[in-house]
Amino acid sequence: MGYQTWKKIKSKMIQETIEISVLMCVYDEPEDWLRQSIDSVLNQSFDKFEFIIVNDNPKSALIDKILNHYKRKDNRIIILNNECNLGLTKSLNKGLKIAKGKYIARMDADDISFKNRFERQYDYMMSNPSIVACGAWAETIGLGKKINKTHLLTDSKDIHDSFVLYAPFIHPTLFIRNSTLVRNSINYDESFKRAQDYKLALDLMKVGKLGNIPHILLQYRISINQVTNIHSSDQVKSASRVRRLTIVHFLKELGVQSDVPFSINIDYINWLISIESKTMDISLRKDSVERRFNTIRMISYLSLKRYSFRSLFHFLFSFDYLKYPYNFKRFLVVLIKHVKPNQWQKYL
Repeated sequence: MGYQTWKKIKSKMIQETIEISVLMCVYDEPEDWLRQSIDSVLNQSFDKFEFIIVNDNPKSALIDKILNHYKRKDNRIIILNNECNLGLTKSLNKGLKIAKGKYIARMDADDISFKNRFERQYDYMMSNPSIVACGAWAETIGLGKKINKTHLLTDSKDIHDSFVLYAPFIHPTLFIRNSTLVRNSINYDESFKRAQDYKLALDLMKVGKLGNIPHILLQYRISINQVTNIHSSDQVKSASRVRRLTIVHFLKELGVQSDVPFSINIDYINWLISIESKTMDISLRKDSVERRFNTIRMISYLSLKRYSFRSLFHFLFSFDYLKYPYNFKRFLVVLIKHVKPNQWQKYL
């Protein structure tokens, strides 16, 4: 057997043992934080992974020294050095392109994974084949005292129904199934410099179910240097873009094939209802009243000059007044609480 043949066989054997591709981007994290983060990955109880680290700070001699030190210690590490600063979104996509694992695990360079994190998430995904991506609960470290972030929803339907309110995952706990079905959706939208994880979660939700493991598997660091703190205004705007795209997706789930314009009038609402009625399958006509009302409800909500997405949550999912015992009182209470009369457009 020739050397090249043996090399190919060895490469294939190594590739077949890679169950997880861990993806991290490094920029200017303090040395002790970076070392803690890398160590927490290398010391995982589940060891069949490759560790892709994208260096987005090629001018830093210290970061280069640290990364190469770890690479010499552990051959599971793959370092991608950007020629110039590309930013988080493009750097993550660069790492995704070479990922060979059956699953992709995100990790931030200032957080700490619990030793059993990959094992728990791997077992969860193996036991739930309909789930395309999962996260986990975490506890915050850094500024102030530790706070358990255990409020995240775990059931796939609950995550779907509340998606318009907030991102479903703590980003560095994200664990994605790298299958043929999901593959085209595992890319960060490069038009989003902020909230790119929220947009990725939306793309994944369009493919299949999402879940969260109700156990704390990561220490999530809060610092004044975080992107969410430095660029908070841009972060809010980007998150709002994702929420509007989510609303468009929900409309399509109701059978309304239409983009949501930024200027909505009563003619547009009537057009949606007429299109829905014409295209609706005969077998679905018994649900037409409820579906039409859902459409009116969402579009009317979008016609507000100002609104909070918490109230949209009520509009979309919380009302049961179309079912016995017809809870109109609840509808009126929520409506009065969240919508002020002077917020409606003049044509409504």
